Amino acid sequence: MADSQITIFYSWQSDLPGSDTRNIIQDGIKDAVRLLRDTVDIEADRDTKGEFGTPDIAQTIFSKIDDCDIFIADVSAVCQYETIDKDGNKKIKYMPNPNVMLELGYATHVVGWDRVICVLNSDFGAPENMPFDIASRRLTPFSLKDGKSKGEIKRYIKSVIQDTVENVLEKGKRTKSGFSNLRIGSYNDGVISDSLNPYEISKASLFIKHKEKILEECAVLLEQIKKIGIPNHSELHNVEEENGSSKDVPDIIREDGTVLTSIKNSFKLNLFQRHRVNIKDEDKKAIIDLAKEYLNIDLSCDRDFFDFGNLEAQTELLCGTSYDGTQEEKDKHNKITELEYSLHRVQMMDRYVTTFDGMLFLPLAIENVSTVYDEDVDIHFSVKGNVDIIRPSKKLIKSEMQGLEGLIYKEDIIKELLLMPETADISYDTDISYNINDSLAESQAAFRAQFSGAGINGNPRYNSDDYGREISKYIAIPITDSEFEFSIGSLRAREKKWLGPALLISSLTENFDIEYTIKSKHSDGNLSGVITYTKERK
Repeated sequence: MADSQITIFYSWQSDLPGSDTRNIIQDGIKDAVRLLRDTVDIEADRDTKGEFGTPDIAQTIFSKIDDCDIFIADVSAVCQYETIDKDGNKKIKYMPNPNVMLELGYATHVVGWDRVICVLNSDFGAPENMPFDIASRRLTPFSLKDGKSKGEIKRYIKSVIQDTVENVLEKGKRTKSGFSNLRIGSYNDGVISDSLNPYEISKASLFIKHKEKILEECAVLLEQIKKIGIPNHSELHNVEEENGSSKDVPDIIREDGTVLTSIKNSFKLNLFQRHRVNIKDEDKKAIIDLAKEYLNIDLSCDRDFFDFGNLEAQTELLCGTSYDGTQEEKDKHNKITELEYSLHRVQMMDRYVTTFDGMLFLPLAIENVSTVYDEDVDIHFSVKGNVDIIRPSKKLIKSEMQGLEGLIYKEDIIKELLLMPETADISYDTDISYNINDSLAESQAAFRAQFSGAGINGNPRYNSDDYGREISKYIAIPITDSEFEFSIGSLRAREKKWLGPALLISSLTENFDIEYTIKSKHSDGNLSGVITYTKERK
């Protein structure tokens, strides 16, 4: 059977006059089929129609219900019976044909109530007098006693069938027995929807927790700095001033007669010069501004906060900078240096997020909505609409952030922003945060670290190549300008999984569609669907 074909199964009864029930319904079905045949491949079926010999009637009917897309039942009352309630009051109840009820019960399990149409002639029993399971559902009643002609009734039945067929076409045909059924969409609160919901990157839980942790550490550092007591410092003698900044040092004549010419002060390099440590104005302003922005703490009037007392620094050619002072002075300098670095880290994280401003980050998920295990799942996407597909690369970063790619990678910011959360309800098929190239890149980064200072004040070990490799793990690379492909190893019944890296799209219109097809080992080979994006109006 072709995937586009819609099959209607009609369960009828012969207990009532055909001219009042089954024939009217049958004609309404035929009219609907004729009307829709120009737009959809549709056919009507019933009981043992098309079967030859002496088939097992019950098995034949159940098999046909298994294969149908829409089930129509004539639930007109064929008998009535009397009941007595707990107060002794008598009440008349009505009952449809028992064979129809049996087939209806099976169909609701296989096809689903949203694809079942229950028609009845209310002249033989009103809907509210039907058994509870039917009376509580939406019924399609008609009457020959209210002045409507049979032609009007047939048109009414035809319109109900037409609406149901359109619903089937919109939602997609149901999966037949024995095959898996997979669907794709946006995941939100345990539900996979065919409406695209862009993920707000700045609200990523891991990212927020990372920021909160750094800011908590900053608050602790700030309080520790305030508690460090620094006594009033004494005036220090500047070695350069004592010896005369412009005075030349004489040459040294060695025993063998060779002359060692001293480094002239004009080079501004005195390896033994010590100077008092003072924080630069730009660093001081940065700490004050960032503490106010992120911690809501005003340091602008705290003159003692940046006082390092008598702490002195000395630059040495091979050993970097050494400090001379009390332990409290050294601790305060180290903590302020760490505070400034940490506040700048948070600022860097916030600025990096703006890289994705104006883009739609679309993580997609797949669900096995059937009871059949499936594997070797291949998905093909085609984006339809006026959009730009954003490719991941080391160039995907704002210009003002260039040069910080290695630090962004080192801080795990990309992973925290773009990796979807895994729960008991949904997970990744494989660990997308690691690939075989990471080990080689780590070795290269370690090698680079030997030739560039590492640490807070040194160059980062990582570079833009590491950044580009990392961001490509979480943003999907298209195979063409508008197409993507994904693979999933396996899906248990009712299992949900993230497809892998998310789509990153810049939409030039308020809506677009993503069409998909799915091929897998245990599906019928005809799974497809459409996911729609519509921009929210504010």
